[in-house]
Amino acid sequence: MIDRPDEPGRPESAPGRAAPRGGVVGMIRKHPTAWLAAALSVGFVLLGSGAVVAGGAVGDAREPVAAAPAPSETVPTAEPEEEAPRTVPSEIAAASRLRTCTVEGYTSAEAIQDLYGSVVNIDTGETLLDREAGSGQPTGSVMKLLMASAVLAQFGPDHTFQTRVVQGATPGAVVLVGGGDPTLSRLPEGQQPYAFRDAPRLSDLAAQVRASVPADQPITELILDATLWDAAGGWNPNWDRTDEAAYGLATRGYATPSTALMVDGGRANPQALVSERTLDPIGQAGEFFQQALAAEGIDVDSVALGSAPEGAAVLAEVSSQSTGILISQLMSPSDNVVSDALARQVAIAQGLDGSWSSLQTAIPDALRAYGIDASTLKVDDGSGLSRQNAVPTSYVTALMAKMVQREQNLGIVYDAMPTAGGNMPSDRFTGEAADARGSVHAKSGWIQPVRALAGHIEAADGSNLAFAFFSVGGDAPSRNTAIDALTAAVYRCGDNLANE
Repeated sequence: MIDRPDEPGRPESAPGRAAPRGGVVGMIRKHPTAWLAAALSVGFVLLGSGAVVAGGAVGDAREPVAAAPAPSETVPTAEPEEEAPRTVPSEIAAASRLRTCTVEGYTSAEAIQDLYGSVVNIDTGETLLDREAGSGQPTGSVMKLLMASAVLAQFGPDHTFQTRVVQGATPGAVVLVGGGDPTLSRLPEGQQPYAFRDAPRLSDLAAQVRASVPADQPITELILDATLWDAAGGWNPNWDRTDEAAYGLATRGYATPSTALMVDGGRANPQALVSERTLDPIGQAGEFFQQALAAEGIDVDSVALGSAPEGAAVLAEVSSQSTGILISQLMSPSDNVVSDALARQVAIAQGLDGSWSSLQTAIPDALRAYGIDASTLKVDDGSGLSRQNAVPTSYVTALMAKMVQREQNLGIVYDAMPTAGGNMPSDRFTGEAADARGSVHAKSGWIQPVRALAGHIEAADGSNLAFAFFSVGGDAPSRNTAIDALTAAVYRCGDNLANE
């Protein structure tokens, strides 16, 4: 039998035994001393409770005490129910930092429109800003960062490419064999090309041929071998050829058909940054080598396309600058021709045919050496001229972080990037963005309809940030200014940049 609240101290009754009569009054009369003691005890308890309440009333008002729960009216059971064990977390979650510096006004600027962007703290690995960073987009010349990284992964920084002259299949014939080095120069000793200084020279090849072939053995035929990759695929079908009659890319100096044999990148003026480029780089190379041979007293009667006999004797050979130097030379002028040739060399080294389509396999395969997932990359050339290239900005910032940390020769690429206020074009990072000059090292890129900027920010608070911004669409003349302003705002925020 269970004690009831309204029957305090009631003993369990024996069967057939009646309870004493008289109720409470009778009990008091029968045991007056015991009831007096009980009453005094209750009084002391109530006084003690009052003291506790009074003490709580004078406590710290800033820490309110929760109200006591009302007495339960549930009838207790003889065997209380067993409570389920509480789940205890194995680890306490780390507190997340509240960042308060916003660049929302810059990311939503009308001039930028569709923005794809990523900002990462290189030292902590935290993503500070994400604007559809996982979405692959055309890159413009930012693709050169990936191309250069792939070249270093494939060849290292010391590899060179050779241009040779070999004995032809018939008497009096020699073959000029292109080795995929577009920096081979026609300039005489003492003159330097605009960008690719100390390039190999046609004059050196001609002098070696003269020394290798006895004077009584005439050379009458020059064969031009550009078969390292298919010369017929020189123009990428996805390049923007706005002037179909004259291939606007060539007339404006941006590109020439990508062939394994050419001189001075196909430039009409090798000492000018911007120069019209030839539509026939193989023929141009033959013409200038014929002139170099003539300067050595070798008069060639005919020039034709062909290929070198297998195992033919080498009469002359010159080597390009090393891959590390070529990368450092091409990045600031953003040379498309050399970039595409190097990308093709990566494919050739992997046993592929060097075609444009082979780059989709070759470049991501080489880039996997850096431990970054390259499965989402779409690669259609090495220069970034193609709209079919598609790279997430999150990939660019992951690769950039490794460049800043100088992993696996990537410091070569980092050192080659232009600096705002230095060798970056003078119209970049002006006005409200000028405070970031000297602190932004980045590669720009543009093709219609993309404007891009990616690199490293040494932020005002001392943090190191990798960033990539691709603006797809918008007002072209003002988009570079808007991207510069956004980048400078990130520079000012530093590690306090809020992802909003």
